[in-house]
Amino acid sequence: MRAKIDRVRVGVLGAGGGQTLAALCHNHPNAETVAMCDTRRERLAAAARSLDIAGLKSYADLNEFLRHPMDAVVVCSDAPMHAEHVVICLEAGFHVQSEVPMDYTYEGCLAIINAVERTGLKYMLAENYQYVPCWPRLRKWVKRGKLGQVVYCEGEYVHDCRALHWVVPLEGAREPRHPATTRSRAT
Repeated sequence: MRAKIDRVRVGVLGAGGGQTLAALCHNHPNAETVAMCDTRRERLAAAARSLDIAGLKSYADLNEFLRHPMDAVVVCSDAPMHAEHVVICLEAGFHVQSEVPMDYTYEGCLAIINAVERTGLKYMLAENYQYVPCWPRLRKWVKRGKLGQVVYCEGEYVHDCRALHWVVPLEGAREPRHPATTRSRAT
């Protein structure tokens, strides 16, 4: 039987989109963000300044990050790397939440499923768009009657994902690479 954890220590892999989830985790009463990892040092430094979390440890090396005392990792790296990073984190002994997509391939999704079954750890696929401030604001407006009588409504957002389907070129690379043709260790 596992010991009860008072506060879940969370590490975030990917300092770009990971800033939102790092702040959410840190502001939750039962969690704290303790570490962040990104191979792009300038983005890592910007995230650390923006988050302003006392004691937040920053890592540019994934292996060093995985040695940090944590209970769970939130994977917010480049979309083509999600499956690889999720499997690495599970196999390192951490519960994992990752942003969408799970992976672009059946094999990548299956690798995650197999890693969950092998390790017995928890995996959660999450979409963080529901945390955007406009949704609660819109709900308040409807309740207050600011939009008149709502007879029918649908909600949807348009998200231009073209940039997510390309791996950001590594230093010295001339062209972005499509995930179907090349895998990279970049976060």
